[in-house]
Amino acid sequence: MQIITGDETGLLKLIDLDKNEVIKKYGEQGKEFKVIQILNLKIADICFFLILREQSLLLLDNELNEITQISIDSSPLKGFCDSNHDIYIIYSNRKINHVKYDQDQNLFLQQETINSNDFLPFTNCKDRYVTSAAISNDQTLLLVTYFGVSPSIFNLKQKKLQWQSRNVKNDELDLQVKMHDYDGLFLDDYSVGVITTHQTLRIYNILQQKSQPVSEHSLKHSKTKIKLIRTHNQKYYMINERGEILIYQKDFKFERMIKGTFGAVRDVAFNKEYIYTVSIDRFLRVYHIENVRIPLSINLSQRLQAINFNCIEYKDIEIEKKEEKIWTIKNGKEAKARFAGMRRHTIKLPYLDKMFENHKLNKLNKEQQKLKQEQQQIEIKQEYDEQDQQDQQHKYNNIQNKKIKKLQQKNKILGLKKQKLLVNKPNRKIK
Repeated sequence: MQIITGDETGLLKLIDLDKNEVIKKYGEQGKEFKVIQILNLKIADICFFLILREQSLLLLDNELNEITQISIDSSPLKGFCDSNHDIYIIYSNRKINHVKYDQDQNLFLQQETINSNDFLPFTNCKDRYVTSAAISNDQTLLLVTYFGVSPSIFNLKQKKLQWQSRNVKNDELDLQVKMHDYDGLFLDDYSVGVITTHQTLRIYNILQQKSQPVSEHSLKHSKTKIKLIRTHNQKYYMINERGEILIYQKDFKFERMIKGTFGAVRDVAFNKEYIYTVSIDRFLRVYHIENVRIPLSINLSQRLQAINFNCIEYKDIEIEKKEEKIWTIKNGKEAKARFAGMRRHTIKLPYLDKMFENHKLNKLNKEQQKLKQEQQQIEIKQEYDEQDQQDQQHKYNNIQNKKIKKLQQKNKILGLKKQKLLVNKPNRKIK
């Protein structure tokens, strides 16, 4: 299986997970080439990589060969692509640019701004700015979250503002804490969920204009602020500042937490039972949804920003129903790696087919070891208790013997004194 990653320096790397190595690299290093996002663009039943960079939009094939590119406005926040080859790019000042890919001419058409009168870009981005955006399943609505402004939805086809939420009462009254939403997503056709700085998930009904949250769920299981939210297989995956992945069920009940990343996670991808993450600690990590351990981790030397699957490989995985190789915990060795002036621990594990059996065996062995240790501790305690009882009895006997000796000595002294008194008793008879 192959995966493509992009980093802050502008390098794109194609990685073969079976061989655990980088196959090919593309790109130049520089601030203007920083990778923001990696998308898939389907042309004539063939998937290509669409790379959103700091100042350009790039189209590559599956072997990272350049097809075409176009210059865009600098510092984009996020990009989206639909089946009609329409590409939408949103910026932190709420500006939305539209770029069309012409399949016949094999090039990108000139970009244009599609903001409407009721959805104008911000002039001052100090007090308010865009934090994230999400697109609906039908690729017509764009959910936008902000700092300092309540969430809103923009219709990409009609090019107008379709929905705007209303501030919560607490947000209106509390002047010290401004509204700050980190991320959001479409839950269904009539509701959206938004992650707030107060570690809560607010759910809005988008059928009602200027509506307040219908419900609010606490995310107290995370000790730090949650920055990303994704959905996969009817579950919600939330990632906090530490890189911990919190898994919630469909009704937002907490299921469990996955740890293993040192630093913020920049992007996430899902494939059946596996989670793929890239983070600023320079590691690509693969997690199994049902297993706590990290089956695979690769150090890619740069701070990673984006991740995506090789389109052919991903398609084959969806179509084929063969049993794929599963990473296991057996014979795992810890390898210490130093980077960014800090010491980290990663786990390198081989590929085997019987992960769950080995996992169960390891669990049974650990339980047996625990039982043996407990039995040994009980035996040691019994020995100590017996010794303590003997010591206490010995001490008690010594004390009693000392008391008896003292009484005997006292009796002897008193007897001697009486004898002396009788001997030295004066004769008081009067003649």
